[in-house]
Amino acid sequence: MHARFVRLVLLPALVLNLLAYGVIVTVFEPQAAHAQAYVIGSDPVDGSTVSTMPKTVRIFFDASISTLSNATLQYVQNGDFVPVQGQSFVSPSDQHEMDIPVPDNSPQGSYFVRWTAISTLDGHTTYGSIGFDDGSSSLGIPGQTVLGPSSSNDLAVRNLDFLGTLSVAWEWLVQVALVFWLGILVTERLVLVQTERATPLLDRVRRQSLPMQWLCLSAMLVGEVVTMLLREVHVTRALYDGTLDFSALVPFLTQTVYGWVWLVRVLLLLIALGLLWWQSRPYQRQQGNSNSSTSRSGSPRVHRERTTTTSQKPTTEVMERPSRPPTPITSTQERLYTRSSTITWFVLAILLLCTYALTGIQVSQLQANEIVYNGFSLLAQGIWFGSLAYLGYILLPLVPTIGGDSNTEVVAAFLRKQTPYLIAAIVIEISCVLFMIEGTIVQWNQWLTDPFGRALLISSVFIV
Repeated sequence: MHARFVRLVLLPALVLNLLAYGVIVTVFEPQAAHAQAYVIGSDPVDGSTVSTMPKTVRIFFDASISTLSNATLQYVQNGDFVPVQGQSFVSPSDQHEMDIPVPDNSPQGSYFVRWTAISTLDGHTTYGSIGFDDGSSSLGIPGQTVLGPSSSNDLAVRNLDFLGTLSVAWEWLVQVALVFWLGILVTERLVLVQTERATPLLDRVRRQSLPMQWLCLSAMLVGEVVTMLLREVHVTRALYDGTLDFSALVPFLTQTVYGWVWLVRVLLLLIALGLLWWQSRPYQRQQGNSNSSTSRSGSPRVHRERTTTTSQKPTTEVMERPSRPPTPITSTQERLYTRSSTITWFVLAILLLCTYALTGIQVSQLQANEIVYNGFSLLAQGIWFGSLAYLGYILLPLVPTIGGDSNTEVVAAFLRKQTPYLIAAIVIEISCVLFMIEGTIVQWNQWLTDPFGRALLISSVFIV
């Protein structure tokens, strides 16, 4: 069975994965991985001097921005910034462009644009400023063209403050819970079903994994809610000059891709929790009934045995307590691991992976290749790290608690059947990392100077 799986499933999957990687890298030109919206140009150019004031100031971004984004045009008068009438808006024809109308008969001098952009893809907030002169500078400074992120974008947004650290911590918690939950699904639905099921060890392993599934799904749900609230705090602080106003929460959820994906993700988590409760409820009730019946029937039997030994001639056979037979697999336990139940759980897992793949940090412009490889990377991490966590935290700690030589054979059989999945996951993860390196690392110094390059370097070292 093992050789057949490797020959018919594993090797074709690896070959197709490598071929897909080569085709995607050849056909599609990967983009730099930054889902946040940054300014890549403006009209007038940042730091320039124009002879005629334009009717509209245009700002161009490298990613699509939400309609919640705004900008204010200010006139520099005697060293003070005077707001200029005009409501900014995102261009209906191009969501990468923000326009600020300029009133007629605007005075000559220096102008300053403060902008705040909210990415529709990941919901992150960026901000910055653009300055230009009309005719001559109000401050007596000649205009100089300075185009680039060092002037138009405030790169301090990348620095981690207290709220940023909390957001990263909660995102990591959600990621760990997702990986562990995927490992539980793959291990129990694909690996353990191929092992001997009528053993006390595997029965206790499955009972032990139910609370872990509750913990993982609950942690993911709570983490998503907290992460959304922290992201909304960032948005309101940027839009309303540091004040908190949660009235923008509903527009944020309905006017950004991240908001819609987040709503679908929360709905899927609620469905998963409801399905887990519905499937585990009869199993837990049956376990409680079996435990109570065992406690009621055990004591009288010992009393009768002792009465017999005191009234009649004692025998060794009567004094020996019979050992408890292995727990048989009941119909309720079988219902938890039917084919239809397994398909339902994997459909939920794939849909959840799609929501995380759409909003991952590796995805910049909703390109199909980036989304696919981000999803494959999450799946590979779940099979790889989640399965090992299942082995280390659930299966192996229960082996010493149940005697018998058959447990060692069960663990050995489990490892033999888990190995092909681990090999496939490692190869897929390596392919995904190679794709991200191909799309983001252009120069060798980016491994140390670029934050995402350093993250790729660390992940590559861990994989090796």
